[in-house]
Amino acid sequence: MEGLEEVRLGDDFCMRTKFQLWIGTNKIPHVIMIVKEINGRMQSELQKHVTSLFGYCGSNKLKSDIEELSNNLPNVVNVKNSVLDGSKVEMSVIDDFFNQHPNHRSALIEDTINGKLNEKSALFDIPHIALGNQSSYYFQRFRGRNLYFHRAEMDTSDIIEFLNKWVHSIAYHDLETLTVRLKWGFSISKGSILEAFETKQYD
Repeated sequence: MEGLEEVRLGDDFCMRTKFQLWIGTNKIPHVIMIVKEINGRMQSELQKHVTSLFGYCGSNKLKSDIEELSNNLPNVVNVKNSVLDGSKVEMSVIDDFFNQHPNHRSALIEDTINGKLNEKSALFDIPHIALGNQSSYYFQRFRGRNLYFHRAEMDTSDIIEFLNKWVHSIAYHDLETLTVRLKWGFSISKGSILEAFETKQYD
């Protein structure tokens, strides 16, 4: 990778990188560091250096390919928001990741989790979750506030069961919004769902 320069972090750690300044639509400047590869030591030293400069390192947002996550969990603290994409991932990797980084605010997992997480998994307690290519197993065990389920694999009975527990305060006590977009080949009957509950036309 061209244009990399040796940069010292702290007293005894050097890394090859280059910096770019990017200003988004919100007018907030972002400093982007480009490296050929990244490892746990580099992540840790960079975070310590930021803390030494500013006295505090705020919450972090992590975006990672799931394959990279499977090979090596990131050595970063105070991760509050995560975007995980890539191919199928083993449930043990997801469990290890969210156990290492508790107190998440949001998580986006694009692709299929291979297997079924324990019902007590920390993933189900994250307030805001977007999941793709998952079965109703993950849909039914959510304990957070806002759930976006896309390319979902479920049918009418799954929706009715979920709404019935929500309406009658059996489960999903903190739920505020639910969005479901079905995977190609799956369908639901809106009429059957409306018939299962007492409803009236919104004026």
